[in-house]
Amino acid sequence: MLTFIYFSLIQGLSEFLPISSSGHLFIFKNIFSFQEDLLSFFVFLHIATLAAVLVFFYKDIFAALKNKKIVAYLIVATAITALLGLIIDKTLSHYFSSNHFIFIFLFINGLILLTARNLKGNRELSELSIKDALFLGVLQGFSFFPGVSRSGITIIGLLARRFKPKTAFSLSFIMSVFPIAGTFLFKVSSLTTLKLSPLILIVSFLVTFVVGIFSLFLVKRALIMKKFIYFGYYCIILSVGGFLFIN
Repeated sequence: MLTFIYFSLIQGLSEFLPISSSGHLFIFKNIFSFQEDLLSFFVFLHIATLAAVLVFFYKDIFAALKNKKIVAYLIVATAITALLGLIIDKTLSHYFSSNHFIFIFLFINGLILLTARNLKGNRELSELSIKDALFLGVLQGFSFFPGVSRSGITIIGLLARRFKPKTAFSLSFIMSVFPIAGTFLFKVSSLTTLKLSPLILIVSFLVTFVVGIFSLFLVKRALIMKKFIYFGYYCIILSVGGFLFIN
């Protein structure tokens, strides 16, 4: 029970904080030499993270759905992400469980987050263009690499495209609905191998959901208070420490 709660905490925190949930899950799985195949459990936790996004951003999601142009652009971005994700999954996924591979991309993720200090803008969601959608679709595709944060790279991408921090925050996570749901549907067949008690599943779901809501508040506050770069420092420190102390 404690092991699964522990992984639920990691998922709830790292799925939304710009520090890469997949990277952290693989790292801690390797550190504790947990041999059981956790893919089905991680897929299950995606339901909880998706629920957290829907609850936290329900007003923004309903507003976006009323704008056909924005919906179309989000679909374009998601299609590009899915194509890149499929290519990465088919060609490089065998490297994903390597700690060194993950630490390299965590370091890169940290460097990307450090650019937040120099990015400013005043664009609103209504100003989203097809160029933004294409750009974000490509960026989001790279988040399939463990160590690269989907939320981090898309928020930085939106800030680089001169969107307001609050807009970058909400749009990044509105965009996440499609990839999270897509990842779940793509891997849903693995749930047939999930042989855990209903109690473990319920507790794990609730832990991930509640911690996920907290994480979203934390990311929003970090952006508004211009503290986003601290996530970058964390990723770099974790990466360097990993290379030095973890085989």
